[in-house]
Amino acid sequence: MAVINVSAGSEAVIMLGDSAANANVATGATTGLLLPQMQDITINNSTGVFRFKTLDNTAESAVTTPATNQITINAVVDSASFFGTGAGSIDTVVDTGVLGVSTSKTRVFFQAAFDGRD
Repeated sequence: MAVINVSAGSEAVIMLGDSAANANVATGATTGLLLPQMQDITINNSTGVFRFKTLDNTAESAVTTPATNQITINAVVDSASFFGTGAGSIDTVVDTGVLGVSTSKTRVFFQAAFDGRD
């Protein structure tokens, strides 16, 4: 894992939104959900393999499955970011929060900025 030193008063942030425009760190300030204090981010991509045996053959067969993409972050969030505001905002992510979009499996766009919003 690579370590990025955040200095000069900037903090690593991630912006979430229900569209690419709302998730833009520079322009989505009024519409997207900003998660400040991102501690770390990990991005993984791996091709899966499904292994099986048939009754008429003793050998094991394998089939590749589509790639599995995974993005994980550790971030400090407040209650409005986690549960949502419910204020009828333009953005679904702001309304329902991180928990809401996770449980409803809403498609979320994101953009990470390692030097803050400068």
